[in-house]
Amino acid sequence: RNEGHELLKHLLPKHYETSVGKTYVEYAKWSMLASVFGTVSGVLSMQALLFAIGLGAGAIPMAAAMNWIVKDGLGQFGGMLCASFINQRFDAEPRRW
Repeated sequence: RNEGHELLKHLLPKHYETSVGKTYVEYAKWSMLASVFGTVSGVLSMQALLFAIGLGAGAIPMAAAMNWIVKDGLGQFGGMLCASFINQRFDAEPRRW
């Protein structure tokens, strides 16, 4: 039980018992599970796609790499693109963003 409490202390907000609603721990648990299963689903679907185009059983490492490149690489690129469009307006209206 003590190890579980220590883990919660690192994953949840400080003083979460008093700073968030009673159902926050339940929400955080399900949110984390959804995130994990979403990532696994992405890797498996990328593996199936690579297998379908003929890469065979060795496609698992390639699927994980491609999933990382697509998800994180395009996410970073999108963030930079968005920042480049709003950078002039951000200084003028910081509260809006």
